[in-house]
Amino acid sequence: MGQIKKGILGGFSGKVGTIVGANWKNISYMRSLPQKNKNSQKPLTKAQLEHRTKFKLVIDTLKTMTDLINVGWKQATNDKQTPFSTAVKYAMNNSIYSYVNASGVRIFSLIESKLVISRGSLTPPLNARSYSYMSTRRFEWDNNSGVGNAKPTDKAIIVMFNSLNNEAITYIGQATRQAGFMNYQIPASWQKYRIICCLGFVSENGSECSNSVYICTMVKNF
Repeated sequence: MGQIKKGILGGFSGKVGTIVGANWKNISYMRSLPQKNKNSQKPLTKAQLEHRTKFKLVIDTLKTMTDLINVGWKQATNDKQTPFSTAVKYAMNNSIYSYVNASGVRIFSLIESKLVISRGSLTPPLNARSYSYMSTRRFEWDNNSGVGNAKPTDKAIIVMFNSLNNEAITYIGQATRQAGFMNYQIPASWQKYRIICCLGFVSENGSECSNSVYICTMVKNF
C-alpha cells in the first residue's frame, strides 16, 4: 500500500493503483506501472525458439570480435544501424546452416568459409594464404596496390576465431597491403582449437573497407 507523506499534493512511496511513488535525492517522483504484455505468458513457438538459437549463435560469435566488426562493417552500414547490427543481419542470412538431428531438434552451425569481417568498396585482398613459418603462423597476400582503389597504405584487418573456445584474436593495422604478410602465434592457452582465419583491408583514414576473404581453418584436437 502506498503512503502519502505530505498531504494529498505531497510525495508518496509505494504503489497506489497503477502508480508507483518513490524518492531519489530528496526529490519525489511518480511513475506508472509497465503494461503487461498480453503475449508474454504464451509459450514460444518452435520457429521462435529456433530463431533465438540461431540469433544467439551469431551474437556469441561476433561479440568476440566487436572492435574489428565496428571497423570492417562501417562503410556497409546506414544511418539507422550500427556496424555490429549490420554484420549480425548479414550473418543471420548468409553465414549459418542448419539440420535436424535424429531427435528432431534443429541444430545451427557457422559456415566457416562464410564468416565475413568486413564489407565495402575497397579492393579486396588478392591470393590470401596462411602456413606455418618456423615457430609462428604466417598470413600472406599479394600486394595489389594500384588495382582499383587499392593503396599500399591500406591497413590489414585479421581475425583468428577459435570456434571451440568461442574466442577471437583480432589485428587492425599491424600490417599494410604493401607489406604483404604478417606473422602471429597461436596462444598457448588454446590447447584445442578450430581456428577460422579471415583477412580484409581498411583504408588508412578508415572511410573505406574491402570485402573480407576467408583464408583457412586450422584444427588441433589434442
